[in-house]
Amino acid sequence: MAEVKVNAASGSINAQGLIAHQVEWFVSDFGQVLTVGDETVLGGIPEKTRQWNLLHHENFGWSVTIKYEGIEADGDEDDDEFTWEFTPAIAEQPIETHPLIEKLKERFGGTVGDDGRVTFPALLPETAESSGLTDNGEAGTKNPMAGWTSYMQTGGVFTRSYVRLRVPRGLAKKANTVVANLPGDFKDLTPKGRNWMVLMPKISKRGRGRNAAVQISERWMLSPLGGWPPPEVLIDP
Repeated sequence: MAEVKVNAASGSINAQGLIAHQVEWFVSDFGQVLTVGDETVLGGIPEKTRQWNLLHHENFGWSVTIKYEGIEADGDEDDDEFTWEFTPAIAEQPIETHPLIEKLKERFGGTVGDDGRVTFPALLPETAESSGLTDNGEAGTKNPMAGWTSYMQTGGVFTRSYVRLRVPRGLAKKANTVVANLPGDFKDLTPKGRNWMVLMPKISKRGRGRNAAVQISERWMLSPLGGWPPPEVLIDP
């Protein structure tokens, strides 16, 4: 007579509400490795994967490990099952792309060469005396912009992750739009003079079947100083 029994079981739920459950079965008949166990557990959490291994001991048979993954029900915009992450970035940019380059040229005597590059003289010009940006208020002193050909631009991507039974309607339509602030409790994190571009969301299906959960990561990219140009300028049609 074929023998079937549960050897072990364990589970967890993460901050986004994603439930993971694992059951290890023992079966004596190889024909049972694909049929043993339940299709769903905990009220509808579907099977994600199963793995079996041959056992060589006095209870000759098969160990079958079934993993389930999913969520109980869809959340909403007001729930607390979001996880947030800001990934900072910094990049070196040519000084010519600085949003205040015209003011820098005027105050520090920058000139444009035949190659289009901006250079600054070793000493401050006469016009810098009234700008308030010199060390001692006198022209002819060392120019703090001399030798600078680039600047460091800070930025980053803000990510909101969550799980749902279905992809929210209209989610992809938000991509390539520009917004002034982040959603939720993060509206005050936008630096002055910047805004955010909505990127395409990252989506992955967790588990199998109609009740499998969908993991979604919405993303916003911080603009350079001055804000993003209109989306139609940045994005190919």
